[in-house]
Amino acid sequence: MLPAAYPREQIVRMQNDRLSGMQRAVDENLAAARLDPSQFGQLAATNNQLKSDIARSQKLLDEFQKLPSITPAIYIRMARCFYEIDRKWEAVVVYQEIIDRFVQIPEREPALFGLIVALADVNQPKKAEDRCEQYLREFETGPNADTVGYMLGAVALQANDPRAAETYFGRFLETQPKSNFREQMRYLLGKRIHGGQA
Repeated sequence: MLPAAYPREQIVRMQNDRLSGMQRAVDENLAAARLDPSQFGQLAATNNQLKSDIARSQKLLDEFQKLPSITPAIYIRMARCFYEIDRKWEAVVVYQEIIDRFVQIPEREPALFGLIVALADVNQPKKAEDRCEQYLREFETGPNADTVGYMLGAVALQANDPRAAETYFGRFLETQPKSNFREQMRYLLGKRIHGGQA
C-alpha cells in the first residue's frame, strides 16, 4: 500500500468544500439577520470574521495550487528504496503508479527508466521491452536513452527472441553510432544471436 498522505487533488477538493461551507454560513447569517434584525450586530461580526477567513484560505489555496506536487518525488524515492532492499516487485508497483497517475511531471522519465530496470530484474522481459519502446518514444533524447536502447535488445534476448534483439541492436547501432553500449551490442549480436561468431 502506498503512503497515507492525501493526494493533492483531494486536498484542493477538501479546501474548496471548506470555502463553500464558510460562504454558506455567511449567506445563512445574512438570511437570519433579515428575519431577526436584533441579531444583526452579532451576525455582522461573525460574517466579517468568516469573510476574512475565506479570503485568507483562498489565498493559501491559490498559493498551494501554484506549487509543484511533491507526491511523484516521494514515490520515486520509495520505489528506489524498495529496489535497493531487493523488493523489486514493490518497486515495479510504485513506478507503475507514477506512470499511471502523473503524465506531465519531471519525475516521469526516471520512473519509466526505473520501471524498465525493475521489470528486467523480476524476469518480465516482454513488459520491459514494451516500456523500453515507450521510453524511446517519450524520451528519445532523455538522459537514459542510450541505456534503454541497449536494454531493448537485451530484454529481447532475455525473452529468448534473438531476431527482435538483432533488429533492436542493429537499428540502435545505425541511429546511435557513438553509443556507449556499441561494443556490448556488437558482442551480443555476434555471440548470442549468431551462435558465437563474434
